[in-house]
Amino acid sequence: MPLRAVSSQPGPIAVLNVLCSPLREGWRVHLGPEWVPPYLIHCFDENLEACTPEIDLEDLDRYMQYHGAQYEKRISKFGDAELTATGDAAEALAAWLSTVFATGVRERPRSP
Repeated sequence: MPLRAVSSQPGPIAVLNVLCSPLREGWRVHLGPEWVPPYLIHCFDENLEACTPEIDLEDLDRYMQYHGAQYEKRISKFGDAELTATGDAAEALAAWLSTVFATGVRERPRSP
């Protein structure tokens, strides 16, 4: 069964905004302060920033498509990726992001 976050408390619609900036040796990830699920907050410092060796945006596209979750992805000319999702899509984005930090490095799919 695929990983899927489920909100434990009803409330306002979640909006998750993430900025992923490439570094020499990985990625710096910044979270917007609007909404962060409790299981994800421990991965970030007091400024809602964290670093990870790998961010696979193609994997994110597949994950979100599998879950039927619509989100916005904007790529800057410098390689930054801004990701924004609302409601159930924010929950799915948060779940995917938690796997990035849980595993450290996400394996790329093997070619046939």
